[in-house]
Amino acid sequence: MLYEIFSLAGGVLVGLPIALAFRARVLSRFAWPLYLLIGATLGPLALLLIFVVMFGLQGQLRAFSLAHTETFWPLAILVSTVSFVVYAVLLS
Repeated sequence: MLYEIFSLAGGVLVGLPIALAFRARVLSRFAWPLYLLIGATLGPLALLLIFVVMFGLQGQLRAFSLAHTETFWPLAILVSTVSFVVYAVLLS
């Protein structure tokens, strides 16, 4: 349940702005390795933004640390890569 909330927050913070920033025609012209690279980059970026926002909302931004988050990064990369590739395929 917790990962679904983070996944939705990441989609709103990073995925939606990226989807709205580029026209579908531009994204449909990319080669598939670029889809993989973009998707793999968006996941960690979204996760980092979620952590920063969470610490900021708690008023503990100075205590921000990425300690003990090593299991979240591969999952964020996997989920964002798959979702971006599916999005790109649906556009074409």
